[in-house]
This record gives sequence, C-alpha cells and structure tokens, in this order.
Amino acid sequence: MSREISSDSKKEEIADYFQKNFKINDEAKNNLIKEDISGDILLDISDNEFKSLGIKVGQFIKIKKFIKGNEDKFKNAKEIKVKITSKSSPQQVKNFLESCLNFRQNDINIDGKRLLELGEEEMDKLGFNLGQKKKLVKYIDYFKTLPPEEEEEKEKEIEEEIIIHRNSSEQDVSNFLRKKSHLSQEIIDSLGFDAEGLLDLEDNEIDGIKK
Repeated sequence: MSREISSDSKKEEIADYFQKNFKINDEAKNNLIKEDISGDILLDISDNEFKSLGIKVGQFIKIKKFIKGNEDKFKNAKEIKVKITSKSSPQQVKNFLESCLNFRQNDINIDGKRLLELGEEEMDKLGFNLGQKKKLVKYIDYFKTLPPEEEEEKEKEIEEEIIIHRNSSEQDVSNFLRKKSHLSQEIIDSLGFDAEGLLDLEDNEIDGIKK
C-alpha cells in the first residue's frame, strides 16, 4: 500500500501515488511532475486539464472520485509567508517566483502591480506550467486580501510606543491620543491639545476623553 497523499504532498509523491493506485502510464506520471502538480492544487485542476496530462478516461474518473472523497485532506492551505503588493519591485517579484513557484526566467520583468493583474491566459504566455499557474492564482487571491501598504504602515506607526515630552510635535500628540483614546483625527483637532496641555492631564483624565 503506497503512502497516503494530502495537500502537503510533493509532485513526485502525487505522481507515484497515481501510478501505483490508478495505473497511469509513465508518460502521464512524467507530465504530473513536469507540470508541478502537487497536493495543494489537486482540487483546482479541471477535468480537461487532467485529461491534458495524458490520464485515460477510466483512470481520470477514479482519480476524481478519490479526490472528492478525500476533499478535506486537500483543502488545508499552506501558510503563506511572502508578501507581494502593488509597490513590489521587479526583483522582489522575481525572487518570489523563484522561491515559491520554482519559476525561473532571466528576462522576466514584472512588478507587483502587474503581477496582481495577471490572468491565466497571460500566465500561459509567460511560460508558467499548469501547476505554477494554479499556485500563482492562489497567491494573487491572497495578496489581494492584504490591506493597502499605506494603511498598514499607518497602523504600525500608531501601534508603536509614543513618549510625549514638553517639546513633542502636534503629530506626536495626535498619534498618542489616537492610540490612547481611539479618537478620530477630527475630534483630536477640536480638542486642541499641545504637548504641555497633554502632560498636565492625569491618566484617568486621558482615559476619560470621549467624543
């Protein structure tokens, strides 16, 4: 009995499992490896795409039934530790494609904005194989859920510890009040606190500031 496969299975493990359990021939097995068909994208492969890999109809029906019956094993998403935004440079995109998709083309020149706009047809023209294309679609969908970079930097800035002293700027005072009392900028402006006025307040008075 061959080892069970899941979303963590590598392309070689998938190809070996399909040959041992569904009797696919060597050509189909090699196509699975060539096209980077790993466990994390089995649910995304269409019927026609399976057939294009050289898998016979009878084998294909059994494979589809197996995948559907073990859907939970192939749903587990791998943790995505990289981040590409519309401001990512061509070199950052190139590094991502090489490290995460094993896609290497010296002449590729795509920045983050263009990568996030790629469709599957354009991916084909750029030379992505079937597995790389399916994985890239997943990555792009994830990257599009990330907050805009400007907002993320703004939130990070507010979260940093802010120490107020007599010569602190109006911006420091505003940031401190946004963090401490969660007030809008409009309300902070209406309060008119400078650094000295803020330092004269007791902690409980700061906490009690409301709209």
